Amino acid sequence: MRSFFIATCVLIGTTIGVGIFGIPYVIAKIGFMPGLLYLIGLGLIVLTLNLCYGEIVLRTKENHQLTGYAKIYLGKWGELATIFAVCFGFYGALLAYLIIAGNFLHSILGNFFSLSSFDYSLIFSIFTTIIIFFGIKVIPKIESLIIIFLLIIISIIFIFGFPQIKIENLIPIDLRYFFLPFGVILFALGGVSAIPIMEIVLKEKKFLLKKAIIFGTLIPLIIYILFSLIGVGIIGKTISENAIIDLGNSLGKEILFLGSIFGFFTVTTSFLSIGLALKQIYHYDYKLSKLISTILVCFIPLIVFLFGLTNFIEIIGITGLLIGGLDGILIILMYWQAKKKCDDTPMYSINIPHFLAYLIIAIFSLGILYQIWSLILK
Repeated sequence: MRSFFIATCVLIGTTIGVGIFGIPYVIAKIGFMPGLLYLIGLGLIVLTLNLCYGEIVLRTKENHQLTGYAKIYLGKWGELATIFAVCFGFYGALLAYLIIAGNFLHSILGNFFSLSSFDYSLIFSIFTTIIIFFGIKVIPKIESLIIIFLLIIISIIFIFGFPQIKIENLIPIDLRYFFLPFGVILFALGGVSAIPIMEIVLKEKKFLLKKAIIFGTLIPLIIYILFSLIGVGIIGKTISENAIIDLGNSLGKEILFLGSIFGFFTVTTSFLSIGLALKQIYHYDYKLSKLISTILVCFIPLIVFLFGLTNFIEIIGITGLLIGGLDGILIILMYWQAKKKCDDTPMYSINIPHFLAYLIIAIFSLGILYQIWSLILK
C-alpha cells in the first residue's frame, strides 16, 4: 500500500497548486451553488480524462509524457499541438506564480519592510532564477511535507471558519460571470502530467493505478469545495483574488501567517518544479546552454510581468481554458487511437460513451473559442 499512497500523493501534489487561491473568488462572483456545480461538473470531466490518460499510459510499453504519447497516437500534428500546450501552460503558470508570490511575501514581511507586492515579486524572480540556474533539486524531498501542511492548514481554517459562515453569503447568484470560473477551475484541477510518474511508482502494482487516479483527483476536488465554502461563506462577494489572505484577515493573524507561509512555499516549489523541467527541455532537448535556458525560463514571464500583465485570475483563467481545454481534447483523441492500436494489455479499461466524449470535446472547444474571442475583444 506504500506505493499506492505515494502514487496518490504525486497526483494530489501535482494538482493542488496556486489555482486553489483563486477558486473562492470566481465562485463568489457567480454564486456558491452554480460554482459548486461548476466544481463538481469539471471535477468529473477531469476525472474521466485522467482515467483515459491512465489507460493510454498502460496501453503503451514505453514510458513517455504527453508529447510522446501524442506523437505515437496522433502523429506530428499532435506532437506539435502538445508542445505548444505544454510551453504555453508552463509560462502561464510561471507568470501566475510570480504574481501571487509577491502577495504572500508582502503578507509575511510587510510589517518589517516597506516594499510593495510588486517589489517582492521581483525579489522572488531573482531568487528563483539563481536556484534554477544552478539546478538545485530540493522539491521531491519536501513535496509530501507540503501536502501534509496543506491538509493541516485547510483543517484549521475549516474548524475555525465553519462557525463563522453566513448563509446569506451562499445565496446570491450572478450569471453575468457564467464563464469566469471555467478556466480557473480547469487550471486548479490540472495534474495530468503526474500520471506517467504514478505508473512508475506503482511498478508491479499497476492494477492500483485506476484507484490511485480516482483518489488523487477527488481529494483535491473535495479540498477545493471545502475551501470555497469557507471563503465564500465567511467573506462573500467581496473576497479578493487571494482568498487565503482574506481568510487570514478574518480568522486572525495566526491563520494569516500560517496561510501565507504555506502559500509561499506552495508557489515556490511549483515555480521551481516547472522552471527546472522547462530548463531541461531547452538544455537537453534543444542543446542550449544552461545560461540561455535559464534566461528563457525566467526572463520571459518576468518581462510579461513588467509590461503590466499582473491580473492573477485572468492569467490562470486564460492558461486553464486554452491549455487545459486543448489537453483534454488531445487526450480524448489519443484515447480513441490507443484503443485501436495499443501495444500492451492495460490493467484496467474504461469505456467512455461516444456521446460523452463528443460532449467533452464540444465543451472544451466552445470554452477555447470563447476565451480567444474575449482576448480579441480586449
